[in-house]
Amino acid sequence: MATSRQRRRPVTPALLAAACAVAITLAACGSGEDGAAPEPAETSPSASTEADAVTQESTPSPEDTEDAENTAEQASPAPAIGDDTEAFLAHFTQGLDAVQTAQYEMELWDAGYPSIIAGVIDYTRSPIAASFTMPAPDDPDVMMHAISLDGVMYMYMGERSQHLWVEATGMTEAYDPIGDMRDFSQAITSVVREGSVQENGVPAERYTVMVDPTRLPAGELDAGTVVPEELKYKIYLDAEGRPIRSEVSIGTSSVTIRMSGFNGAVSIEAPPADEILSFEEYQGSLG
Repeated sequence: MATSRQRRRPVTPALLAAACAVAITLAACGSGEDGAAPEPAETSPSASTEADAVTQESTPSPEDTEDAENTAEQASPAPAIGDDTEAFLAHFTQGLDAVQTAQYEMELWDAGYPSIIAGVIDYTRSPIAASFTMPAPDDPDVMMHAISLDGVMYMYMGERSQHLWVEATGMTEAYDPIGDMRDFSQAITSVVREGSVQENGVPAERYTVMVDPTRLPAGELDAGTVVPEELKYKIYLDAEGRPIRSEVSIGTSSVTIRMSGFNGAVSIEAPPADEILSFEEYQGSLG
């Protein structure tokens, strides 16, 4: 196998930790010669443009300093509307509840190295069904394609899997961005609405959301994970309250998740039987 850079697992909460768990699961399936993998969907992530509020200066009148200060406060545009936690949670919860299917793209950065996981997810199936592509954790030049369906995960890794789909029945839970957002909402301490924006042509409301990592559900953080006392997320909600973009950074690690195609038609099917290799057969082939 070609030599490639090794990347440490990002130290992150909730959304980022869940994504990395998927990567580690797939990486554990073995290694071998580099192989071609199905190409991921074309994506063109747009960088977030943060506009700083400009505070207008006002010189207090010597005759009436207090009035002058009040005038300056009125003239200075507020950087945010205020604490909008209650309204945000109501709109956010309504939006999450309405999602049945979605496309998603997760852009991970760790110490300057990017990875993109892109896929579709179907919440009408039980358990949740998903299909996604991602780079192999040990070699970003090798793409992996995974399907999580009916409690089974199928993984295609080109030559690594003999151009077959490896069937795994162990760690089979699909990555669930909506479920993670429900969990993360339990740890919200404050929300500030920043205003209306256009996100990839979609009208949205942008929020700064502060989260207390200690209030995240058990299992969201690895034991010993060091995180700040508070985490700052940027969340973009469309008119229906659905999260079309979320982002968070910790140190040299960050994650941006974009969601689209809500409630559109998706097709997630198991590979043909003659293209499936059992996990035991796959392990045996490694010699």
